[in-house]
Amino acid sequence: MILLHVIAKNEKQAEEISDFLLMKNFVLDTFIVRGIMKRPGEANLTLSESSFLVIAKTRALLFKKIDQAIHKKYASDPPIVYSLPIVNMDWDHASELEKKLKV
Repeated sequence: MILLHVIAKNEKQAEEISDFLLMKNFVLDTFIVRGIMKRPGEANLTLSESSFLVIAKTRALLFKKIDQAIHKKYASDPPIVYSLPIVNMDWDHASELEKKLKV
């Protein structure tokens, strides 16, 4: 199991990505965190930009499909897509993910 993170450019894109992931049955549910501030590593630390983070739990074997689908859909300006491993999880919830999300 992984925790999928997609950093969207704006709120509309975050909502579209959330809907897309749910419609394609890649995830069971999503969370959208609004107003994430990005601070660039360059010398000018006063600049920052606001982004939107879409978070979802999914199966690790689906990551490649999800990443490719998102990059195909947003080819001209793709969001940042990465995942974090879920080390521990409620067994009931893990079973639900395995049953409902097909690889």
